[in-house]
Amino acid sequence: MKIRILLIPLVLLLIASLVACAAPAPAPAPAPAPAPAPAPAEPTEAIQWRGQFYMPTGNFKWDSMQEFVETVNLASEGQLDLKLHPAGAIVPGAKEFDAIHDGILDFGEVYGPYWLDKMPHAGVFAYTVGGLSALEHLFWMQGGGGQELLNTMIAPFNVKVFQGKPYSPETFLWTNEPLKTLNDVKKLTIRTAGDDGECFKEMGAGVVFVPGGEIYESMQRGVVNSFQASSPAIEITMAFHEVGKYAYLSPVRQPTDYQMLGVNTKSWEALSPGLQKIVMDAYLANGISTYAKATVEDIAALEFFKDYGVIVEPASEEVVNELIRQANILYDERAASDPFAAELIESIREFKESYAEAFERL
Repeated sequence: MKIRILLIPLVLLLIASLVACAAPAPAPAPAPAPAPAPAPAEPTEAIQWRGQFYMPTGNFKWDSMQEFVETVNLASEGQLDLKLHPAGAIVPGAKEFDAIHDGILDFGEVYGPYWLDKMPHAGVFAYTVGGLSALEHLFWMQGGGGQELLNTMIAPFNVKVFQGKPYSPETFLWTNEPLKTLNDVKKLTIRTAGDDGECFKEMGAGVVFVPGGEIYESMQRGVVNSFQASSPAIEITMAFHEVGKYAYLSPVRQPTDYQMLGVNTKSWEALSPGLQKIVMDAYLANGISTYAKATVEDIAALEFFKDYGVIVEPASEEVVNELIRQANILYDERAASDPFAAELIESIREFKESYAEAFERL
């Protein structure tokens, strides 16, 4: 009897186990529904900028500015779309600053001497006679106080101007007459403009201005017998070797030909800080690259001139020294008559002297 009683729980346990095994497995919990895929981002429409260069196509300066545009468009990954037009395509050449101020252009390469009708001391931001070399000028603009002075001068205008592009020195003078002494200067009728023109007048030369595109014909017709225009790499494209017998070289008359990037203030402020940095860095890098290319092309152009028969010589020390003396008189007079001019001239002279103490050449 006791054995039966003990077996009953075992039998019940076995039956319960069999029932549990036979029972259907519980249904699995339903998987959570997948989150809906995010909608594809709408493509951002590129910011369109319209620009103009102050020169026509067909020269390395135009090619340089076009490279800047392409770099910005590529680096911005479609966020910026800059389009560049040659001189005269939208506004008259050399009027890019005015057009940027008026909002006709978003950007352009601008040049201080073209603003003299609005800012009488703008020319020194391009060069000074006997002044800073190309790289010295760049460093003065970047860290020597030049940019701050520039910002003060252009504050009334709706334009942001950024430094960045030094060019190599211009040819001192092309002439059809030998230029050895100060008496030879008095025989010249020189096509020029700007500060060096004022100095040559004081040295006894006749000075006239004709547009760059008319220099060749003016030499042919005898309207002038001497001229300044640009650096050899540009002058070779204008065939000046066909109308000039002598090409005199010295960096003193125009040590550099400094260009800057001008941008409409409203267009600039519409950019994010990242896009602003892309634009500024691209222009600065473009300036150094262009300067390197220009010097190499200048050397090649001078060799071509010599082979053609042009007499290529260093400018006379007598003439160069007198030009520097006259330039110092001119700048002293300006400094004495205008406080802003005085600040500018002092800043340039101090930077040049300080740099010369540290580095013999740059």
